[in-house]
Amino acid sequence: MASKLDLTFSKTAPEGDHAVICLVGAKGKLFPELEKSFAAAVIAAMATAQFTGDSGKSLTLYIGDRTVVLIGVGESVAPGAEAEAVGGRIMSAVGALQSKRGYLPDQGVADELLADVVMGMTSSAYHFERYFTEASSNEASVQIVVVSDKVDASHPAMADRAALMAGVEMARDLAFEPANKLYPAEFAERCEGLAELGLEVTVLDDAAMAELGMHALLGVGGNGRMTAATEGSADSALGTHAKLCIRVGDGGEQRAQLAVILAAFHADDPLPGRGQHALGGERLADPGVVPEAG
Repeated sequence: MASKLDLTFSKTAPEGDHAVICLVGAKGKLFPELEKSFAAAVIAAMATAQFTGDSGKSLTLYIGDRTVVLIGVGESVAPGAEAEAVGGRIMSAVGALQSKRGYLPDQGVADELLADVVMGMTSSAYHFERYFTEASSNEASVQIVVVSDKVDASHPAMADRAALMAGVEMARDLAFEPANKLYPAEFAERCEGLAELGLEVTVLDDAAMAELGMHALLGVGGNGRMTAATEGSADSALGTHAKLCIRVGDGGEQRAQLAVILAAFHADDPLPGRGQHALGGERLADPGVVPEAG
């Protein structure tokens, strides 16, 4: 996985030509508390540009030798998908600057909402360049510093979103991999590598799958040169329980099938705002019943 974002946390504003990133609410309300004279200059510039903080709008201002990136959020911004969208716009706006550097001062929002904004920045920064032939790389090309006295990478909300994004990024990597690189045996091997994260993984061969009654899956790739399935489960410190069943097979010379059944639920979910995520999908409160193959 490659990311365009170089994200750091700090208790103080960075030195240098970092743009100041400000969320702006309805009627031009600034979220961060800026130095009085600087805030007045920003408000005056917003008025001149007729920027009122409408949701989905953004504006870059140049005030003296300082750059200000304004991100409109409208009347309010909700945790989850809305906050992630705000993070994506921040990433886009800072990436468009010549310096590609900015910092997010304390916006006076809840920690969980800030974590979702950061998740949106991280998600927007994803790109796949593993097989690019160009010499240059966009890896960590955009620098953003989150300034806060109480939130850093170890904060529970930040750690939660980071874990979720790790899963999203892994899924994206698998989707972008070409078929001649991610063939069935390789997929099974990568699943076995998840054991390093505490996931108990078992690879099932044809005989084991037949014994479990997975006849439909076996029938799909019955003429293939390789059929396998992996199954695993894990408990995390956040009380997340997941059961994973993956079957991979190569049916014919050029065709491959992949079936994934994944059910996940949170037995103990102490963090608010974790229900809906724009790119992470919906978290299930109850896994329901996972149908048996065949």
